[in-house]
Amino acid sequence: MREGILDVVGSDHVPDRLDTEKAVPAPPFPEISNGGPGVETLLSVVFSEGVARGRLSVQRMTEVLAATPARLFGLGSKGALAAGRDADLVLWDPNARRTLRQPDMHHTSDYTPYEGMKVSGAPVRVLSRGAEPTIGAGRFLERHLS
Repeated sequence: MREGILDVVGSDHVPDRLDTEKAVPAPPFPEISNGGPGVETLLSVVFSEGVARGRLSVQRMTEVLAATPARLFGLGSKGALAAGRDADLVLWDPNARRTLRQPDMHHTSDYTPYEGMKVSGAPVRVLSRGAEPTIGAGRFLERHLS
């Protein structure tokens, strides 16, 4: 990421459960869902392993997690703090320390691939379009690719 080899970092969030979808023996390949639970931990892991360890600047982290994906996916109202943009923000405490644990996650999966990982930084507050997010307030965004 630091050298610009990767343009985007994301999570293929699939909140399957080990007790059903990821059972052993595994189902036939066409029936296996691809991905794992990770959208909730993405920012924490990238911040902790990148920014907190001095491997990545905060600016570069926001480029690969927000600005570039918004541009590539044609989401003109996203990815920057500027007049006319949506003001989606994560207020972040860079000094927080925590351990990622399944019981603390907010997804429906029964595991996290980051179980027991110690991370630096934590979200303090999230704003969606400048306001506290509420259930049902999401909206479909049409892509505008040039």
